[in-house]
Amino acid sequence: MSGHLVAHCPTIRCSRCDKLGHSIHVCQNLLLWQYVASMCGFQSSGHGFFYFPDTSTPKQLKEKASTVIITVVEGVVSGRDIEVEFNGGFFGAGWRCTARAIGPKQFSMRFPNPKEVERACYWGKRMEMKTKEVVLNLSPWSDSVRATAQLQKAWVRIRNIPFEKRCEAHAFYVASLVGMPSGIDSSTLYRPEYVKVLIGCRNMDKIPEKAEGCLGD
Repeated sequence: MSGHLVAHCPTIRCSRCDKLGHSIHVCQNLLLWQYVASMCGFQSSGHGFFYFPDTSTPKQLKEKASTVIITVVEGVVSGRDIEVEFNGGFFGAGWRCTARAIGPKQFSMRFPNPKEVERACYWGKRMEMKTKEVVLNLSPWSDSVRATAQLQKAWVRIRNIPFEKRCEAHAFYVASLVGMPSGIDSSTLYRPEYVKVLIGCRNMDKIPEKAEGCLGD
């Protein structure tokens, strides 16, 4: 076949990951034993955690954009009752909603498109059901749904990295002692006093003033 490089030939099979479409020389797929969560923040007593990146597919992200979280504010109602409420003309004919329980008095429901989600959440901050004496709250899906907590974000100043060893990688490694590094102020990278790094942590008020690690030997 013509029109592409040999390394990205759709008929070639990678001898590293055993998948079609590329050669071993350009393979970037992780192997099973490489999916290891990073340890972050363990120099902050009681606030260490294991971090792994969000690898949601475009299809999953698209589905989330069309999903609403329904919380029962007042009264008692089942998922079936909620389905009857929304399938009774809320979107017109041709669309059937399914309510899935995701927690106590909380359901998720797929809407036709993100625009309908925006419209429903605008009017549904305190929505009284027509079929039941129940009050609902509609909100868009977020990554915090069903999560026990969210990482807090904070800019920290890192001091005492030897000037001759200053680089982004070393700054991020140091930041991982107290949290998950997620950004750097490049203008401070070669500032004598400190380097500013954005980190995610369980509690920014618990970040220790000092953390120790070993750079190389």
